[in-house]
Amino acid sequence: DLDIERTFPYLGIFKSNSPLSEDLREILRAFVASRPDIGYVQGLSFIGGMLLLNMDKFKAYVAMMNLVLNPIILPFYIFDEKAIRARIQLFKQVFYYNLPELCDHFESLEILPEHYFIEWNMTLFTKSVNIDIAMRIWDIYMIEGITAIYSAAIVFLSHFEDKFMEMNFDDILKQIKTINLINFDDDLVVEAMKNVKYPEWVLIEIEKLTEEGIP
Repeated sequence: DLDIERTFPYLGIFKSNSPLSEDLREILRAFVASRPDIGYVQGLSFIGGMLLLNMDKFKAYVAMMNLVLNPIILPFYIFDEKAIRARIQLFKQVFYYNLPELCDHFESLEILPEHYFIEWNMTLFTKSVNIDIAMRIWDIYMIEGITAIYSAAIVFLSHFEDKFMEMNFDDILKQIKTINLINFDDDLVVEAMKNVKYPEWVLIEIEKLTEEGIP
């Protein structure tokens, strides 16, 4: 109930006793009932909330099941440490390939992808950026898969690169946690995502993630 209230709070449409809050509660309970082995995990409300903004609750429930149970992001919901570590390592390769100086700076400060990248994956950016930007990222994610999340992450990190190079551990994490307050131009974000580069071997490894036999 607390998480439903916190879902897109600036929109005010999931407040207590609103029609959409009841729909969100219903699809979250249905998810828990259908997958008690996973149960309720923080982050689900943002996935469900985004879907309810675009479709009725039955379709939203089906779509949420398909999104969350996809091998790409399911490990973050079942806390599969080995699978999560593999995804983080691939992201770090992409990070270093595109922003080597910033990546080294993060390493020197012991800022790990675990501090920010896990949430970006679990909620597909719905909790972390302006909802208009999140919807554009979702459009690309539906077509291209997890590289959309990796590319968006690089774009947001690159936007603050000069600032981050002068910041300490606490200030960087504080800035990362508040990027939803910044009004990015969604067209510019999408264009910048197209320019993120990937080593060929990383793309091959990312493709293998979709073939994992996660129940």
